[in-house]
Amino acid sequence: MQLEYRLVHAKGHTLYVETRVKPVTDREGGKPYVVAVARDVTEQKQTEQLLENILENINAAVISTDAGFSSLTYCSASIEKIFGLSRQEVMARPILLHRHMHPEDDAALMYEVKQRLDRGFRL
Repeated sequence: MQLEYRLVHAKGHTLYVETRVKPVTDREGGKPYVVAVARDVTEQKQTEQLLENILENINAAVISTDAGFSSLTYCSASIEKIFGLSRQEVMARPILLHRHMHPEDDAALMYEVKQRLDRGFRL
């Protein structure tokens, strides 16, 4: 199991912590105890927040997908300014983006993406 949470340090400042918890079994398969490993991910969280703030304040919509283009992994809120669709709508149903594109441009875009992928274009 992996957990992420905030921790208040003894000196009063807040840290972001990622903890992995794993049961330790005995020879009979029982789980007498667990081992937890916690690590400070505060710097990573701050960097992610900075990037998100930049992406939300530029005049561009930013989306990212998994390697197989099967689902979106990120969609900036600025998508609403350009497409008139909320981030939640686009994350739930990415096909909505294609429905708002001009039919001729959508077909040309999909053709170009397919050609590049067929030629070995990698992300």
